[in-house]
Formats: sequence, structure tokens, C-alpha cells
Amino acid sequence: MKGTTLTDREISNLCSKFDIEVREEASYILWYIWREIRAGYANLQACIGALVEDEVLYRALKKAHERGEYERIRKWKIGILQNASASKLLGFSWVEMLT
Repeated sequence: MKGTTLTDREISNLCSKFDIEVREEASYILWYIWREIRAGYANLQACIGALVEDEVLYRALKKAHERGEYERIRKWKIGILQNASASKLLGFSWVEMLT
């Protein structure tokens, strides 16, 4: 698998054992998505940090994992929380994200 981007199905299969509600476990999911496409996130510590620092990313990852569709996470722009259109991209409102 080294050097290739995993498909949504592969990610779902590999990550089915992780509890998305536990950030440390959710970081494994993010790591499987980003490790080959974002050099700065090739280790779990960086992925945990991203999920701790960016609540919107964490909620988006939960939604993506629930759906088994990870393309939005692959294309995630770091710092998207500052982007006013983030809620539209994610398909839910800011109120839903904060509750």
C-alpha cells in the first residue's frame, strides 16, 4: 500500500475497528487518509494534533466515516475553520457543528 492513496472502501475496512468518538482512535483514520498525500501528517501525533486543534475537521471526519466517503477529508484545507463557507462544503450548518 505504500505510495498509493487508499480508496474509500479500503479506508473503511482498515478503520472499522476504531472508535471515531475517541480522538486518538479517530487520528488513525485521518492518518490512513492523509499519510500518503500530506507529508506533514505522516505520523499519528500530527493527526491527533490536527483533530484536537480543529473541531470542524473532527466533526467532518466523523461524518465522512459514518458515510464511508472520505474525499472531502482528502481535500481538506488546513485552517478551514476560518473559512465562512466550510459549513456549506460539509453539508451541515455552523449551529449543528457547534452543538
